[in-house]
Amino acid sequence: MSFRRILRAPLIVAGLLGGGLLLGGCQTLSGPSNLSHCALSSVPTLVEDQCLVHHWIAFADQSQEASEAWRSTIAQRLASSTSRDRLVRAVAFTWSSDPSRLTEARRLYAEALEQAPQSLRPLLQLWQDDLGERLAAANASDSGRAPAPASPAASATGPGVDQAAARIAALEQENAELRRKLDALANIEAMMNRRYGE
Repeated sequence: MSFRRILRAPLIVAGLLGGGLLLGGCQTLSGPSNLSHCALSSVPTLVEDQCLVHHWIAFADQSQEASEAWRSTIAQRLASSTSRDRLVRAVAFTWSSDPSRLTEARRLYAEALEQAPQSLRPLLQLWQDDLGERLAAANASDSGRAPAPASPAASATGPGVDQAAARIAALEQENAELRRKLDALANIEAMMNRRYGE
């Protein structure tokens, strides 16, 4: 599985979860739902309505596939300091290949996340956390950290054992991170259930 696909996994799960919850909420509130009701025609807003989370998920999905030229257009169109424009730019920059835009996205999230509607914050926080992890990994690889020299005891065990231990540690860390993301998605589901009275 590619790194990009791994990064998309939480977004796909959130999209399915959010879309299903929103569909259920629309049916509860107004009878049979029309999926086109929540179609994103432009950039998302911060207006609390049935489609709020769905619109932001759709925009984030678009951002993952977008070019840097698209990100520049978004940055020019939405250059104001409103919370909405800052968060739109943050999401647009979250999947950029430009390190300066990733750093800018982190700054924008920090400035505007608290002004987002409560129902949207867990999703934005999830994307902010993923961005932070990628920046930390990029910084670690850029600094060219050399592996710590092996102790005599470790050398005696052989490189295969050391590699296996490192792989186990990495998998344990990945498992903990996936549990954290699952908890965040469960919080989103609980909020949506409370909101729509399901």
